[in-house]
Amino acid sequence: MTASTVIMIGPVLHTREVEQLVTALRESLREFGDAGGHSLDVIYRGFTRDLTDRLLDISSEIEALRPAVVVAWGPDCARYSSPIVAPSIVFVVNADWVALNLVTTQRITGVSTWAPGFLRERLALLRELLPDARRLAILWEPSDNGSVRTFNESAASTVGFGFQRESLEVRGAPDLEGAFRRAIERDADALCVLSSPMSFVYRAHITRLAATHRLPTVFDLGEFAEAGGLLAYGGSLGKAFRQAAFQVDRILRGARPSTLPVERPTKPELVVNLAVARSLGLTMPASVLARADRRLD
Repeated sequence: MTASTVIMIGPVLHTREVEQLVTALRESLREFGDAGGHSLDVIYRGFTRDLTDRLLDISSEIEALRPAVVVAWGPDCARYSSPIVAPSIVFVVNADWVALNLVTTQRITGVSTWAPGFLRERLALLRELLPDARRLAILWEPSDNGSVRTFNESAASTVGFGFQRESLEVRGAPDLEGAFRRAIERDADALCVLSSPMSFVYRAHITRLAATHRLPTVFDLGEFAEAGGLLAYGGSLGKAFRQAAFQVDRILRGARPSTLPVERPTKPELVVNLAVARSLGLTMPASVLARADRRLD
C-alpha cells in the first residue's frame, strides 16, 4: 500500500481548536477507506506572521514531505500556495472565492462556507431580535482578505437595515478585549463578527467577552453559537473540512482538481442559543425560532 501525506496549512498556530479541524479532515478521509490503495498521514503546519515569506520558508520542508495534496485554510493560504510544492491544492475558506480569484490554476479547487446573501440574512435576523438597535459594531480582521471583503460589503447592508456601522479591527487575540471596550464606548447595541481563522480559534474568548459586556452578537459559523454565541447563520467549518476530505479523496483516486467544482453549503444553518438570549434578557422572536435549524439551551 502506498503512503500519502496530506498537509494542511493555516495562518494560525496549532491549537486545540485547530486540531479539531485536522481531526475532522483525518477522520473523514479514513471513512472513505484506503483511497485507491493509499494510506494517509495528515500533518498541520501553521504560522501567524509574514504569511508570504513563511510559506516560502516552509516550501522546502513541504517538498521534502512530498504531499499528495495540500489543504489550505483561509484565502491567504490559498492565494499564496503557488510556492508550495504539491501537485494539488484544496482550499477551505469563508469567502467569495471568485471575487478573490482563488482558482488560478488547474491544480486547485476547494470548499467555501460563504454564499451570496448570508451577511444580509444575519443582519435581518439581528433586526428582528433587536428592532430598536441603532449602532452595530463589526469585528473584522484586516490581515484576512475574506474578512476585509465582507467588511467592505457590510457598508450597504448595515445602512439598509438602519444600522450605523462601527468598525472594530483586530489582528490577533491581544486586540480582542480592546475591541470590545471600544464597542461599549461607542454605545454599540450589537456586534457582528466576521469570521477568520484567528477569530475561529479564539471563538470561546470572543463569546465570553460578549457575555461579559452583555453585547448581543451574531456570527457566520455554527461553531460560534456552540461556543456561547447568541446567533449564527451560515455554514460550519467542521463540515467544510469534511467536504474538503471528499475532494482530497477524489484527487487521491486520480481526479484532477480542475474537474472538481468548488463546493459550498447547499443550505445555511440557523443556530440560536436560547440560554444566551435569556442571560441577556432577550426574547427570541417566534419568527426566528420557527426558522431555527438548531436550538441550544
